[in-house]
Amino acid sequence: MNANTFASFSQTYPSGHPFALPANFTTTTSSETQFKLSNGNAAVISIPKGNEVLGSQAPFSGQANNAFSIESGRAAIGFISGGGTTLTSISATIALYAALTQATTVTSGTKIASMGVTGGIGNQAANWMADVTLTFQSANTILDGRSSFSVGSLLTGANAAVTAITTANLTSLNFGLTWTFATTSTSNTIGLVELSLEQV
Repeated sequence: MNANTFASFSQTYPSGHPFALPANFTTTTSSETQFKLSNGNAAVISIPKGNEVLGSQAPFSGQANNAFSIESGRAAIGFISGGGTTLTSISATIALYAALTQATTVTSGTKIASMGVTGGIGNQAANWMADVTLTFQSANTILDGRSSFSVGSLLTGANAAVTAITTANLTSLNFGLTWTFATTSTSNTIGLVELSLEQV
């Protein structure tokens, strides 16, 4: 557990936990879709604004701050599996948005980073990871930073600059992930295992 973790969505939480993620999503659409929590709410994670009740739980580590999350702060991780017949017949995109609302469809926000999955998921599963470091200055209203994505053994966009938001405010510090399959299939499956937000 990281003492600086603000919050964490995870598949490891017990059934009924408000931050629990479902095992996977099976989709037959090629529309961009936002990840949801097990309770159906949008998986939008936010920087605390000062009026949240974050709760407490006895941590496993003496270095952890038990006023924050019960999980560690790590990169966003998940898995993806395509319904194609060959390894390269399905492609997809995983994207990170800032300034998202709690809507479960992508009707708001700014896409600040994305990863194109162009091979390796035709009829097999592959793990993916997104590691994004952002800086926000309230004095100049800029949100910017860098991102690195990987899927399977392929590293994409290592230390790539994110799309900056030059007029950011506290409502811009809400983050969520989406997926888009380029080809429809009844076997297209994707999972979000953990989404964490921590202070560097």
